[in-house]
Amino acid sequence: CPGVVTVHDLSFVRTPEKLPPLKRAYHTALCRASVARAAHVIAVSHQTASDLQQYWATPAGRITVVHNGVSPRFTPQPPERIAALRRQNDLPERYLLYLGTLEPRKNLDLLLRAYARWAQADSAADSDVALVLAGAKGWYYDEIFRTVTALGLAGRVIFPGFVPAADLPAWYAGAEAFVYPSLFEGFGLPVLEAMACGVPVI
Repeated sequence: CPGVVTVHDLSFVRTPEKLPPLKRAYHTALCRASVARAAHVIAVSHQTASDLQQYWATPAGRITVVHNGVSPRFTPQPPERIAALRRQNDLPERYLLYLGTLEPRKNLDLLLRAYARWAQADSAADSDVALVLAGAKGWYYDEIFRTVTALGLAGRVIFPGFVPAADLPAWYAGAEAFVYPSLFEGFGLPVLEAMACGVPVI
């Protein structure tokens, strides 16, 4: 029967060097076959729609752009919930937050180097601001941990790992700012989630 497929991005086609060969081949084969079989394709952004046309010659008439939406649970959080999150996760009072998979496309090497420069030049008022890199390990992530060590940031960068969806609003709301230096995103939903929680975005 006719089907509809949603495509979030073609990052594995645009930046193939950022993925292991097997993962790249798997994503490419699965997504391309799904698009070819589908009666219609939903793209989450005009960028993704453009990529489908450019890389896979998908006819524009088979594509509809439907942007991702932000769940209503992403709102500014009460102070007591943020305080509870800090206690449960041993978080400092002040932190910058990155949230996403730990992998090269997210450009965390640049973020760490920028944070290191800022930490070396910061004022006394900002010396207690940690950097929280929250998210599951993806691929080619060892370099991230090596960079933390090389820059002398072991005491200031926190890796809490995967964050359950129910806890995301409090993680966002407790941050001084949300930092998202990704090299490419099909949409970039975490940016909107952070804004909805009342957090500045860098």
